Amino acid sequence: MVWNVSSFGPSILIKIWQLQDLDRNVWESLRKGLDYNEKSPEPVEPTIPEPAGEFDFGVMLEIFRIVGVIILVLLLVFVIVKIISGKRKKVIPESGSSDEGAVMIEAEMPVDVLWEAWQKAKAAGQYRESFRILYQIALKKLAEAGKILLHPEKTNWEYVTEIRDPLKSKEFADITVIYEMNWYGNSIPSESDFQKQHVAFLQFIEAFPDEK
Repeated sequence: MVWNVSSFGPSILIKIWQLQDLDRNVWESLRKGLDYNEKSPEPVEPTIPEPAGEFDFGVMLEIFRIVGVIILVLLLVFVIVKIISGKRKKVIPESGSSDEGAVMIEAEMPVDVLWEAWQKAKAAGQYRESFRILYQIALKKLAEAGKILLHPEKTNWEYVTEIRDPLKSKEFADITVIYEMNWYGNSIPSESDFQKQHVAFLQFIEAFPDEK
């Protein structure tokens, strides 16, 4: 087979042109849908911290409520303590007597008058009143002996701690317990109770001689 330029040239040119057409078609198909305009990146919005929550009045009201309850409880305890401490200073009146009269007897009546009042109360079966009068006589004896200073605002147990003699302080504490159980107790002492318990008062009082 003989190749010549005249037969080779036109066929080669046709093939090249066909290839160019193929590439152009491929290029056009690939080019479709492409966007050649470069887009700038979308701006990122800065993160703004969320503002602090609004003031919660409900929480504050709850705190105030708790504080109020605590204050009320403390006031209640204070009132109870005052009532209990004040109860020792008061004298429960028998029928026909009063608190003012009881203080007057303790502060102003001499011992011999108190003894007469005790005899009458004992004879009438007023044993609670009898214990009260015996306790007043004991207080008067202590005051006369210089062991205590009588004052209407003092409690019974303040007198106990005021006595410097340990033995006398203990003896007076013992009759103070007996007196308060019978005077402040809910039940009225019976004759049997009185007979058993009043002896301690007499023994304590007799240890102090009468003033001449």
